[in-house]
Amino acid sequence: VPAEFATHNTGHSRNSESAYFEYLRSSHALVAPGAVVLAGFPPQPWGRLCMTPQPASLSALATIGVDVDLAAPFVDCVLRVDPATTHPDFCVHGRLRPVVDCALATMCMYYDECVRDHEQVFVCIKLREAVVEYGYAAFLGDAGHQSAGAVLREWGTAIRTQWNLDNLGLTSQASAPPVQQLVTAIQGLRGAVEASAAKVGDLQGQVAALRGELVELRRGAAATGVA
Repeated sequence: VPAEFATHNTGHSRNSESAYFEYLRSSHALVAPGAVVLAGFPPQPWGRLCMTPQPASLSALATIGVDVDLAAPFVDCVLRVDPATTHPDFCVHGRLRPVVDCALATMCMYYDECVRDHEQVFVCIKLREAVVEYGYAAFLGDAGHQSAGAVLREWGTAIRTQWNLDNLGLTSQASAPPVQQLVTAIQGLRGAVEASAAKVGDLQGQVAALRGELVELRRGAAATGVA
């Protein structure tokens, strides 16, 4: 990064050296290279400005059939966001609400790693309990906790796939060729789409079975009425 830009990343001031620096102010674009490194991405080439890292987002759950707009109570439950005790900026429609959603999306994205490495145990338990409580799991009790884990892994995969696509421009500086990274990202997206299609197929099968049961009930009711 050129010296006149580097000061915006380090916090130093060069105003005493020249009046020129009085007119050169920090901006989103100038601090982006430093933000990229702090976020753990590969540093950009010397002197090149870039986009800032994109956070994990709950919007990715829409690709697997989750209504994100109705997920606010679930988010509040996990992160203990209560309008009575939490600053309004972090509540629904608050100015900083995206920070809360990003935090929950990140927790879901790394759920599988946390379980595997036995980290953040109580956070993982809270996530599973909330998944069961708000009806995202297929069962209740111990079976509910097992199915909740599968739900969270599915969510994490969808969120990570979208996150990789959103940050593809930053990871393209890594060791893998850009084309290979694009292929990997597309393959991840394909997996998420196929999982969503499989879920839709299962739902269609369940609806068909329910319709069959309804027809049988109607027939039984009609036969009882005739008798």
